[in-house]
Amino acid sequence: MKQRRLLTTLAAGGAILGGGLIFLSTWTHNIVIPESRLQEMVQQYFPIEQNIMFFLNIKLENPQIMLENNSDRIKFKLDIDGSSPLGSDLQGTGLVSGKVSYVKETGEFFIVEPQIENIQVQGMPADLFSRFDQTANQLLQDYLQRQPVYKITSDTFPTYLVRLTLKEVEVKDQNLILKMRLAF
Repeated sequence: MKQRRLLTTLAAGGAILGGGLIFLSTWTHNIVIPESRLQEMVQQYFPIEQNIMFFLNIKLENPQIMLENNSDRIKFKLDIDGSSPLGSDLQGTGLVSGKVSYVKETGEFFIVEPQIENIQVQGMPADLFSRFDQTANQLLQDYLQRQPVYKITSDTFPTYLVRLTLKEVEVKDQNLILKMRLAF
């Protein structure tokens, strides 16, 4: 009789534990970040400046976040200013996009793999354009991988669990949606 009760208790406990593990393996939590919040976070890291070939100073500034539905990338438009000691000034714009990467140890999200999708700079000589494009792209890549666009700050139950795995990134209705799940 005692053995039967013990087996029944163990079976019930196993079923509860198994059901709990199945539930936790499918549990997801969405973090919704409005475009305006991303704008605030990205804006604080600009302007970025760099010299090219010792005579041209590039300044990237005034990022404007543009989230497009059904995309997994963050896009932003930048103002580009260039100046040289010779007195020539260059002005233009660039359209940049990047993927979202998550560092679970710190709870931080970064823009990675930035790509300059479009760049227009008035007055730039053709022989400098490819060098300018490469330098601006490298500058963005180096800079953005060190500056989080969002950080989970609370240690409450759901956000503590959210630090585990980024499942999917989606843009919907001017919001960046970070779909998180538990990992076993």
